[in-house]
Amino acid sequence: MAENFKQILKQLIINNPDVDKELIEKAYKFARKKLKNRKHFLTKKTFVSQALSIIKILLPLGIDNATAAAVLLYYTVIYTKTSLEEIRNNFGNEVAKLLAKLKQFKAYEANVASPSAEEKLILADCKDVRLLLIKLAKGLSYLKCMKGPKERRVLFAKRALEIRVPIIYKLGLHFMKAEYEDCIFKELDPKTYKSIKSSVAKLPIVKKLPVLKKMLEKRLKEVGISAKVYSRKKHIYSIFKKMQRKNIGINEVNDIAGLRVVTDTVEHCYEILGIVHSMWKPVLSEFEDYIASPKANSYQSIHTTLMTEEGMFEVQIRTKDMHLVAEYGVAAHWRYKGIKEHKDYEEILQRLNRTITWNGLLQPKHIAESIKDVDEPIFVFTPKRDVVVLPNGATVLDFAYAIHTDLGNKCKGAYVNSKMVGIDYKLKNAETVEIITDKHQKPRRSWLDIVVTPKAKQKIRSMLAIKKRKITSKKKQIIEIKDQKNIKIAKCCMPLPGDEVIAYKSKKRKLIIHKRNCTNLQKLPKENLVEIDWKGGRGKTFLTEIKIEGDITVLPEVLKIITVNGNKLKATHTRNFEDRYVSIFTVAAKDKNVIENTIAEIRKVPGVVSVERA
Repeated sequence: MAENFKQILKQLIINNPDVDKELIEKAYKFARKKLKNRKHFLTKKTFVSQALSIIKILLPLGIDNATAAAVLLYYTVIYTKTSLEEIRNNFGNEVAKLLAKLKQFKAYEANVASPSAEEKLILADCKDVRLLLIKLAKGLSYLKCMKGPKERRVLFAKRALEIRVPIIYKLGLHFMKAEYEDCIFKELDPKTYKSIKSSVAKLPIVKKLPVLKKMLEKRLKEVGISAKVYSRKKHIYSIFKKMQRKNIGINEVNDIAGLRVVTDTVEHCYEILGIVHSMWKPVLSEFEDYIASPKANSYQSIHTTLMTEEGMFEVQIRTKDMHLVAEYGVAAHWRYKGIKEHKDYEEILQRLNRTITWNGLLQPKHIAESIKDVDEPIFVFTPKRDVVVLPNGATVLDFAYAIHTDLGNKCKGAYVNSKMVGIDYKLKNAETVEIITDKHQKPRRSWLDIVVTPKAKQKIRSMLAIKKRKITSKKKQIIEIKDQKNIKIAKCCMPLPGDEVIAYKSKKRKLIIHKRNCTNLQKLPKENLVEIDWKGGRGKTFLTEIKIEGDITVLPEVLKIITVNGNKLKATHTRNFEDRYVSIFTVAAKDKNVIENTIAEIRKVPGVVSVERA
């Protein structure tokens, strides 16, 4: 067995003790037998070696059995006649599913014409985070060892810069960022890359860094503070960008060399800050406390620049949790542990997929938190590919209000990944959202049940309060409705006895009853609005609508609940939105209480995601 594989397998087990050693060895041997010594055209490495390069990139994440096996077997499925059925029989359904998706992506990739289309294609399968990470790691493995004609290498590097790097930035996958950028920079501007790299290696402070590291480690041990000290050098492309941005030379970049200290508590962070300031002279103008004032992307750390005879160096001090955020970006907020402790792995996987936890499953368990009761943000894109961060469960309406209040007030729906959806559609990670507006649209009270963000709720309540002040009848008397023949029920809002209502006196002297929060009241003459006392009538029923979101299997139970509660089903309309169904039931009900009881029972049905009066 190749020595490189043995080393990688050993590290796999260290990072994830649950790795099935026999399964990974079996996949490695299977791939070697099928692929023999066939080589990849872009890197000139054997396919098996290329697969090991991909795994090596993913090692810090503590990848699971299926991910490691799928990577090892990837080229076997792509470049030999090995069937997915054979993979399934030998390595299980989960590995086969990953490979089926990766093979599908490979087939589509050949037909993609534009960078934007390829970007969407890369994100298309990210319901399972492992697919996204394999795709990005595969791209990086090619960049690191490309061979062959320069034109081909440059073209691949440019595509990576246009497509994969923006994805890494947008989704917070910072653990790949530095290597991607340096590899691309090296390919596109090799002369400048080589010059900066050579200059960095010659800097006295860089040569001094190992000594500084040992000095700090010794001091922390003396004072009894538990911490790990890492030496770090700023990556080449980042140095280049700083030189360009500030119009300075390499000797003026103060943070090329540095130490990173990772400790247990915030208190220790500040103690360590005092220690390093006592050991070396601080440059106070270069001090930043991102623990007290985190960056917008949740980054937290203390940055301090220190003076030595050899030059300046930077020390970054942070806790372990802060280190995760810094290394993995905002994605590090999705942290899970103890997957093996949960009996139903598939259920956990589905929950992760619903929130698209970018590196949740693949995190080493010692750096994670419990999966239970975690409600983390999602990332969605505007049509211009700007990122909007929203809480998990946010809807199209939340997105609209996050962009602008007027956009929210006029929101009628949206195109999500080019598919039309309603305002109550729950957004998922990496979806692109384009809001559809209607100048006649107005906020409704029912919208409060759709949105989850405080901003959206506050804006809707504010608009409803304005409307409520406007809808004040000049008639002081309250008319008691006794004769149902003289009334009509507004079809726009379908009020029921028990709702807060108001009536509009039509030209034919009929009273048209609306819900008090009905937006159409704004279009009616105020002098024709009258207060009423409406209690319905004996044996009388009134039409209303119930909107239910869930999977198709809930329909029989929902229909049973509607009829058992004394309602009469008049019509139903169901629409399919990718992985869910939205059904509108038109029912005849006695009053508001009956409908509310019906809705309460429907909410208990497994598979029902949401239910409300439409």
